[in-house]
Amino acid sequence: MKNENDAIIHLCINAEGKGDFMSGNFFDNYKKFVVLPQEKEDACKKEYRPQDYERHFIVTLSLYDPLISCWKEATKHEVAIKESLGRILRGFNEKEHGFYHLQLLELTEDKPYLVLALSCAIKKDKEQEDADLSYIVGKAISNSLYNEECWYRLIGEKGRIKRQLFYCTYKEYTI
Repeated sequence: MKNENDAIIHLCINAEGKGDFMSGNFFDNYKKFVVLPQEKEDACKKEYRPQDYERHFIVTLSLYDPLISCWKEATKHEVAIKESLGRILRGFNEKEHGFYHLQLLELTEDKPYLVLALSCAIKKDKEQEDADLSYIVGKAISNSLYNEECWYRLIGEKGRIKRQLFYCTYKEYTI
């Protein structure tokens, strides 16, 4: 049984990864400083409101150097298209909530492309818009699908060498 007067010994790991012993009661009152993390508000559960965004684009993606002729063939390569795309879009929308929103409009098993809607909160000039769309499709979506969801299995050697997953076209959506 521990006596209250005994010194408390803590093993601390320093920056070099070596253990140092620290004795004493320096952190005895730590409980006054504990702040429980708040649950982040789930942006994906918030209702998407198109009127909250300035511009909307229809983005069409098809595989670069594809090994499949339609999405249903992806199962042969152990890729669950709808599920993995859903995870990436939810993550993107949570991270970019209030700035951008991506929504799947079309993914048909017998077609070789998919269609997304991209909503942007801020209207930008054409050059910046192109850069943003390139970043979103090239980095935020493609890299996540390529690395996290193994979509690299769906493209040939040429695509893997270039690390390019998609051909991409987009057009502004106006009513």
